[in-house]
Amino acid sequence: MARKGRIKSSEGIYHAVLRGESKLFFDDNDYLEFINTLRRYFVDTDSKLYAYSLEKNRVHLVFFTPDDIGSVMKPLCTSYARYINRAHKKSGKLFYDRYMSEPIDDIDTLEKAVVFVQEHKNALYTSKSEYVKKADLCEVSKLKDKIKEPFTVYAFIDDYASLSDKDLKSYIMSLGTQNIKNSNEDLLDFALKYSNLSNTRVKNVLGLTKPVKVERVKKEEPKKEEPKKSNRQELSFWLL
Repeated sequence: MARKGRIKSSEGIYHAVLRGESKLFFDDNDYLEFINTLRRYFVDTDSKLYAYSLEKNRVHLVFFTPDDIGSVMKPLCTSYARYINRAHKKSGKLFYDRYMSEPIDDIDTLEKAVVFVQEHKNALYTSKSEYVKKADLCEVSKLKDKIKEPFTVYAFIDDYASLSDKDLKSYIMSLGTQNIKNSNEDLLDFALKYSNLSNTRVKNVLGLTKPVKVERVKKEEPKKEEPKKSNRQELSFWLL
């Protein structure tokens, strides 16, 4: 099956996500190496990085590039994969699949994406320090005041499948209260549109499908009956 083509941003701004086959980072040096790799492709270049977050098996990036998104992502991924193979004497697949990406075409979405990415709870390194310490890696410009805002609800690409049902329901409900009418049917449509979850799981999380309640049947001893006068042998089937 052919892969779908990437949607191009009218502004050249993207939110991209990398996922590891298992881990992307094996020790602290790996995180620092990835940040240095980001510097090679975003500092003193025509491309600009707005936000990042680094987790053990996932990376979020929000950035601008005047060229095709692959002109940044492909060499960045290749460079880091070669480092991992060399530093940890590994071979084979580092990334779970090709990176995911979504275009960002307006300043409001960009601001929300930046806050969303650098507020990730499980991330060991995020670009939040870039804004606080005025470091050199990320462009602050019009976004510098947005870092002070609380977590912004932002329906965009993420690995929703890794969330527990409780966390997922909480996230979907928070999206619904701010974006759509808070009914289960609307929440279902919204969650399916903005996530990579299956219809079945979202329905189960929202309680739209009731699981079949199976009652255990107590096993009883068969009653002894007088043998019938018949040439046929009777069989008893027990449903447990």
